[in-house]
Amino acid sequence: MITVSFIFIICIIGVKSLVCPDGQQPCGSLGCYDPTIQGCSSSNSSIQCINSCNGICYSNSQYCYNNTKVCSTGESVCNVQNSNNYFSSYPLGLTCYNPSVSKCYNNTLCNTQYACGTQCLTNYNSACANNQTICSGFYYYSYYPYGNAAVMVCGPNQTCYDNSTSTFFLFNNLLLEKYCLFLMFTFIWNSEVQCEKITLGDFLKV
Repeated sequence: MITVSFIFIICIIGVKSLVCPDGQQPCGSLGCYDPTIQGCSSSNSSIQCINSCNGICYSNSQYCYNNTKVCSTGESVCNVQNSNNYFSSYPLGLTCYNPSVSKCYNNTLCNTQYACGTQCLTNYNSACANNQTICSGFYYYSYYPYGNAAVMVCGPNQTCYDNSTSTFFLFNNLLLEKYCLFLMFTFIWNSEVQCEKITLGDFLKV
């Protein structure tokens, strides 16, 4: 009786319970596994991926991009090659991103608020006009969060200017911006939307 009890105690001491980190489960004595991306065989003899992306396990709420990158469903992939400016600090290479909060243009990934048309702003000394033209020399935070509405472009050369500092006057029942005219030196307009050059001196005589 004493011998049997002694053997039983040794057996209990010899069996070590498998303690797994939070979120993982034991697969017999084989090891721990993550049930969101892995499965344990019925015989507790193997741990396998639910889905595999070139050897990387991923869940059913993720997808494999080009057999190289695992991203969450709904995310897009940007091959980031430019990440050395103020508004882009993402790792180089394939990067998952949420297209509703970030934009990928010309291998540059930036937050939506730093996107301008199909480009990303490159430094704080630039602002976006009409959501398509990057204007240098306009301190970004002087115009954000107002959507850079004060920065506009003028004339065929798309010259940038701050319309909050320009003045207006009436010409042919149209409100025209004098500052814009100074930038253009000519103004193109008539009722048929044909090209008609009018000198700045002509305007000032009105």
